[in-house]
Amino acid sequence: MHLPVSSSKFRHYRGAAMMFALAMVMVGTIAVTGMMYVLGARLQQSERMASASQRRLAWLNTDAANRQYGYVYSFRDTVTRAASSASLATNWGGLQASAYSNLSAYETTQRPSAPVVSYPFNNVQVPPTEDSGYFYERTVADSNTNQAEHVSMFNYLKSYPALLQGDLLILHKKAANATGDYYITNNIRVDGRVVIYDGTAQTADLRANSYIHMKPTFTNTVKNNAGTAAQLPENYAITPTATAGYGGTSTPTAVTNGTLKMINNTDFTPGSIYHLGQATGTWSTYSSTTASGSASTAVQIVQENSPTYAPPTTSPYNTTYSGKFKVLKIRLKNTGLTHCRITGAYDQVVIEGQTTTTEYSTADTLSPIIVWLDPTSTVRDVRFVGENNRRFILAAGPGTGTGAGTTLFLGYQSSSIVSGGPLRWRMNLITEFRPTYINLPTSVTLQMTGGVRTDWVLNCTDSGTSVRIILQRETDPENLEKLLPRDAWMETYFLVR
Repeated sequence: MHLPVSSSKFRHYRGAAMMFALAMVMVGTIAVTGMMYVLGARLQQSERMASASQRRLAWLNTDAANRQYGYVYSFRDTVTRAASSASLATNWGGLQASAYSNLSAYETTQRPSAPVVSYPFNNVQVPPTEDSGYFYERTVADSNTNQAEHVSMFNYLKSYPALLQGDLLILHKKAANATGDYYITNNIRVDGRVVIYDGTAQTADLRANSYIHMKPTFTNTVKNNAGTAAQLPENYAITPTATAGYGGTSTPTAVTNGTLKMINNTDFTPGSIYHLGQATGTWSTYSSTTASGSASTAVQIVQENSPTYAPPTTSPYNTTYSGKFKVLKIRLKNTGLTHCRITGAYDQVVIEGQTTTTEYSTADTLSPIIVWLDPTSTVRDVRFVGENNRRFILAAGPGTGTGAGTTLFLGYQSSSIVSGGPLRWRMNLITEFRPTYINLPTSVTLQMTGGVRTDWVLNCTDSGTSVRIILQRETDPENLEKLLPRDAWMETYFLVR
């Protein structure tokens, strides 16, 4: 049996249902309103982010155009450019580059120690050299008129010899007419960085603190300093570097592909050792093989019946002679010595360093010297006697002369002045397409303070695997940076107003 429901209770149930429905409507209204506010806020945020993204892309495009402009036109010799502009689609970036005249990033006279322009204030880091030898020029550019904000770019074109920065072994792109393996001896330890411009160079047994691939496709490996395992490369240069190795015949410009042409480059004189020496000192040319000079002169030519230092007989660096043995002696300890250009047909060049502690100490105060084996010379046998603490550059290149591509024998004839120490030679070696062989006395280790730039074979006559040659950084260049070819790069300071 069902009991009857009173009308009052029925009304109570209906009222409760209506209140619940109204509550749900209110909650739904609040939720929908909240969602609309959130959606509106997100739409505003998206609009603003889209605007910010567009501005950001415009800035980056402008910076990219600026860098492209800089690398195409700025790393040349005495280049002059009128003011010019480049624009992308409306509001997506563009450039207005200021004019400049006779610009050369490799011959600038500004130094960080006395800059003409000091804005922005962190534009130059003082280098760790006594003479503050980083040079720089500054060019400027602005955004085009399509952009809402004003974008300014200050391009600092910096240059400095890479060998003096700690890049102690630079393997340039292999010479175009070179055939065979691009081999680097496993007897070298580089207490610095190896820079690789050629992926075919055989470096697997080379030891170094670090190394860098200048192209992302290279797979060369280099062992750690201890020689116990292969290390990871820095892989690829984030900042492109332009070397003064231009070898073309059109408008002179530097190159980023690692080509080596620095011995005598008439098309790019700021990166030519011969021209750098000409600008900073006196060249003395040695072509005659007639006996001259004495044991006390800076340079002496002798004709020996029997060679003091017998020429090598092992292939491929063996040499032959007939008649008198013609020797050119260069004495680095002599204060009257000037840069030496060797063009004569000498059987041997002997470079004498210092043989006493006093001479070694005094040599540090002498001006830097270049010894240049001219491509017309047939010299293939160079000997080093004593030790050397004078800033010294040995340059040997093929050019178009009779010595093109021929081997170069570098023989060291002494031991250290300091008992039990390594044989110390302060030297920067640059060889272009010259297979080079280094010969050392038994149980002697060579410590070369400086570095090596080459684009071909660098070997040691020792067939073992122990370290015989140690490259360490020059920490006190003092005018040496004026004689070595430079590497240049661009640092841009990007300001939005």
